[in-house]
Amino acid sequence: MGNEKRELRILIINTVTFMKGGMSTVIMNYFENLDKDRIHMDFVVNKEIEAGYRTKMERKGSEVYLLERNTEPVKYFFSLLAIIKSGNYDIVHVHGNSCTMAIELFAAMLCGCKRRVAHSHSSGCNHIKAHKLLRPVFEMCCTERLACSKEAGKWLFQGREYTIVENAMNLEKYCFDMKKRIDIRQQMGIEENEILIGYVGIFVNQKNQKFTVDVLESLRKENAKYKLVLVGEGELRGEIEEYVRQKNLENVSLFYGETDDVTGIMSAMDIFLFPSKLEGLGIVMVEAQLTGLPCIASKQVPEATKITDYCQYLELSAPIETWCDAVRKAEVEGTNRLKVRISEEGKKRFDIKEQVGKLEGIYWGQDCTNYQNE
Repeated sequence: MGNEKRELRILIINTVTFMKGGMSTVIMNYFENLDKDRIHMDFVVNKEIEAGYRTKMERKGSEVYLLERNTEPVKYFFSLLAIIKSGNYDIVHVHGNSCTMAIELFAAMLCGCKRRVAHSHSSGCNHIKAHKLLRPVFEMCCTERLACSKEAGKWLFQGREYTIVENAMNLEKYCFDMKKRIDIRQQMGIEENEILIGYVGIFVNQKNQKFTVDVLESLRKENAKYKLVLVGEGELRGEIEEYVRQKNLENVSLFYGETDDVTGIMSAMDIFLFPSKLEGLGIVMVEAQLTGLPCIASKQVPEATKITDYCQYLELSAPIETWCDAVRKAEVEGTNRLKVRISEEGKKRFDIKEQVGKLEGIYWGQDCTNYQNE
């Protein structure tokens, strides 16, 4: 498609709930920075959307369609057909984690949309049977392949070429703030000599918050100075709260909920723990490092997230004590969080100002670097 056309019409489909964090944050980062004079976007949202996101979309002239993907699949599919037909879209761009994106891509194909983009955001999924069953349809319907990392691309596209689109952000938003650290720790009742372990993410199985609680329990057997803050919402929050109560850690574990001030809460933390079972990238790891936090992640988190020297990756199968030792080591070594050096490569890869042009180029049909399974 050439640049002679004044405006591209694109339908963005998010196959998970459109709440703060992860895939949804990445979609919004690009949406807010794309050239709105040349690209128009509408959105299909699964089940629910964060109110602030919806307001931003609608203020920019976007239509937002709220559908129920998981419990009403037939109604969902026919609603998609109606939306795509009436929207006359040049591109349908589907964000997801598996070949179940075949549902959206097939609807787009039936409606005559010639460019059907699958965007992989994970290195695995929780519904492997449906993933395998729908792969032939996925392969038939997908015309372009994007991924947030090599791990996510290899997982979903299995030998076919794909283009990496970085999970970019506004880097200037993320920096250590001493005043916020003091204020938020006072609000939470964290003493100066206490070590606050932090986690940010949606409460779902793949994020593995129970493991974080287990690490806290083990650390406190030796020293009571450790506390935990879990930031986010999600379907498993109640289950994790009950898990904390069972371990008698409710007085030293804080459930912070969602926040617009990620920099503030990260500034209040001392160590960031991220023991995910699956990650396409794990953009919150980058955010944590930008605020100067030492980070300890599972090896299921791609090492492409490493942008400072204060970041390490451990096996989930390693003994809990190995994770505790890493926490203690990070605590002892410490960092001057105002002087943590971000790699130049990391700045370029994750800066939305650097990366938004790449996605615009893809939309306008320009060639980009492709990757393929070896």
